[in-house]
Amino acid sequence: MLREELELKKETHVHSLELTPDSVVAKKGSSKFEPIKDSMDDPFQVLITTCSDWTRLRRKVAWLLRFTQFIKDKGKVQTGRLTVDDLNAATVAIARIVQGSAYAQEIKDLKSNGAIRTSSKIAALNPGLDVQGVLRVNGHGQKRVSESTMGRQIILPRNHAVAEKIVRHVHHFIGHLGREHVIAKLREDFWIP
Repeated sequence: MLREELELKKETHVHSLELTPDSVVAKKGSSKFEPIKDSMDDPFQVLITTCSDWTRLRRKVAWLLRFTQFIKDKGKVQTGRLTVDDLNAATVAIARIVQGSAYAQEIKDLKSNGAIRTSSKIAALNPGLDVQGVLRVNGHGQKRVSESTMGRQIILPRNHAVAEKIVRHVHHFIGHLGREHVIAKLREDFWIP
């Protein structure tokens, strides 16, 4: 019985990938085969789904960003512990990835004509793109996100794993206080409609 359970776990493991003739697709007019794209092919999506909490996710993404900087410019090697700037850059990178999948049409609309459709779920927030390409809540009557992102919350979708990790982190960080305290602390940095 134990052996059967281990075989079942081996077959259903997320990271195990076996390429068989059935798992590849041929392009028309080409003899080359390409693997079928899976939603888990994106390394950031794998990272987002496999990290257990917000702090670990931010730290891992910060290390990845530092590594990509090292690959791009080996002359500027940053060593030592992660800094606050590294963690903030990781937060922005995670937000861009999440928003790119959840609010792709809104981002496209903002880039093309500077406004989103009134039928959008986040239209009431009067969103705008900041310098880094992150959707943020705009104040009432303002046309665009100001240069300073102070007081401008990052918009995240409610039903995303990252939003759940952030809410759990804030709840734990403020000492397991009630719902209103969690929402107030959360809205300092994020807006989850």
